[in-house]
Amino acid sequence: MNCEYCGTALPANAKQCPACGAPVCHPVATAATDNTSSAPGANIPSYLVWSILTTIFCCIPVFPWLGIPFGITAIVYRSKILSSIKRGDYVKAQRASLKAKRYCIIAAIIGAIGLSVEAILLIPDMF
Repeated sequence: MNCEYCGTALPANAKQCPACGAPVCHPVATAATDNTSSAPGANIPSYLVWSILTTIFCCIPVFPWLGIPFGITAIVYRSKILSSIKRGDYVKAQRASLKAKRYCIIAAIIGAIGLSVEAILLIPDMF
């Protein structure tokens, strides 16, 4: 089995590609009488809570306009994940999930930097 993103050969039970870090979607093997298996797209994370929290917390610092677009973009990719799963396009849903995670991380970093800058600017005013 090869990675769908970079084409690297994958180990038997790999959860992500060792070369590019993309999540691996293993084909679901079900028997004719097995009705307990979950849907293939059920394990693709949407990062909804994380994207909403980073969007809200990016409103707190002095420079909120820096992180808000990344949080909103993560929320938009969350809707792309759901629509791709609904269409049965699990590869596109995984890509959207990776992008949503990336934008959440960027928004969280920018928010943390903004809060740090705000704290540095406000601490001298306290004394």
